[in-house]
Amino acid sequence: MLFSVIYSFDCEKDAKLKYLKYLKPPESQFRKKLWDCTEGDEEAEYSAFPHGKHRKYCAILDRKEFERFISHCGLFANNVETMGALGAPGCGLGISPAICFSDGKSGGWASSEAYVTPMPELLKKRKKNKVYTEFNKADFKRIKKAFLSLWS
Repeated sequence: MLFSVIYSFDCEKDAKLKYLKYLKPPESQFRKKLWDCTEGDEEAEYSAFPHGKHRKYCAILDRKEFERFISHCGLFANNVETMGALGAPGCGLGISPAICFSDGKSGGWASSEAYVTPMPELLKKRKKNKVYTEFNKADFKRIKKAFLSLWS
């Protein structure tokens, strides 16, 4: 399974650079450029810290990279309904079902969260010489339950 991730963090303006390395997602040891930075401080006015630092990153991760990412950033799966992820990497321009991961902190000098869209390998079904791939609402609920049991 692959994981389409949209990750963002916000922090106070005077946060020390040495602390920012804990918020920035880890790079891969095997791929040259794993994360794309899609937003910077110009979007901070819409965040929890309007005059602070803001970053948004996107990537498609394999399981090992995903587990390293959530461990590094201290993120946990939340059992909340999301409106989904708009433009999730690898999912096209529409809205994709997403599971929210957050650092579980309220207040403090920083906040971070990720919207994760599971990208399972779909089983192909054959009906009358046509091939169908299916990923429906029931599949998403089953996968979300597994995420919560593994990473909450």
